[in-house]
Amino acid sequence: MAGPAAKPLFPQPPESVCLLRLSALGDVCHAIALLRALQRAWPQTRFSWIAGKSEARLLSLVNGVEIIPFDKRGGIGGLRELGSRLGRRRFDLLLMLQVALRASLLSTLIPARVKLGFDRARALEGQWLFSNARIAPRTRQHQLDAVLGFAQACGVADSTPRWELALPESAKCYAERLIPEGAPPTLAISPCSSVHARGR
Repeated sequence: MAGPAAKPLFPQPPESVCLLRLSALGDVCHAIALLRALQRAWPQTRFSWIAGKSEARLLSLVNGVEIIPFDKRGGIGGLRELGSRLGRRRFDLLLMLQVALRASLLSTLIPARVKLGFDRARALEGQWLFSNARIAPRTRQHQLDAVLGFAQACGVADSTPRWELALPESAKCYAERLIPEGAPPTLAISPCSSVHARGR
């Protein structure tokens, strides 16, 4: 028999939310779907996103969110720059979407009332030591579904994946040159990965 449903962390919309997902591009795309679900549920909430510099270029296509680039190779200087950008802000909610130790250490520089991370089993590299709230445990989930679990933990019922990127005209023109109108259906496959084992 199933136990009672977990009480949502935010029955009322928070004023400010910060997403912490530095890289990589595929995982950032998953997190965009999460952002869109939260924006639909909380239209008055202010959103910020701390991302790696390369990933911030993609996120420039996402409206309704403040992008704060972080130089992952910047050392102490990069940390100081981030601290300067954040100033004295304090967020209602920090979404810790990356289990890498570097991201967890970075979370200590981001003041937030609730720091939401993965459940204990998935909070690798000690992420659970840095969060004060966790999403519901799940097994054998696609990474997109795991990320959308953050919306469900916040009490957001509709987490249907949507991306809604505002593509610039230059990108549309480039695509039209590659695949002109009337061309047969095209399937693009990108087998590349920054993880060597996945490229085999």
